[in-house]
Amino acid sequence: MAKLFVLIFFLTFSAQADNIVTNNCHKHEFKKFLVKIYDIYLCKEDNLALNYHNIYQHNFSLIIHYNIDIKKTKLISSTLSEISRYHKLNYREKKYLKNKFTEIYPDILKSDVLKAKYNVKQGLQFFYNNKLAGKIINKDNATKFLDIWLYKHNHYKKMQQDLVN
Repeated sequence: MAKLFVLIFFLTFSAQADNIVTNNCHKHEFKKFLVKIYDIYLCKEDNLALNYHNIYQHNFSLIIHYNIDIKKTKLISSTLSEISRYHKLNYREKKYLKNKFTEIYPDILKSDVLKAKYNVKQGLQFFYNNKLAGKIINKDNATKFLDIWLYKHNHYKKMQQDLVN
């Protein structure tokens, strides 16, 4: 009987935790070469529909739940590479963003969560496992980062469609 109670409690708690993350959120499982790298959620702060034309006119969060370990240097490198896919960065911009991501990113461990909270007036705040990790206040630089997932002509079309409905 005690085992049954523990099992029911665990299942109830797990379902509630999942609902907290997925309420008002769209999800995509990002895989590369059949390896699940992370689950990403785009969570709206209001009930308005987000689309490619108005997304940066609303507050929202991107939440990334990692399924593998990733070294900080690899994460910085891949972030800059993905930004460069959609935006031409001059030397100064690239250096600035590299320094910012060096401040913000830790070494990622499996099950870590990185949250990028976008605010139209305040820019982008990064949280690593619910602790403030840093900010990008400049809206242009903030949207360059977010465009990795949200750019309207995204290389990862399925991901972008899953996130922005």
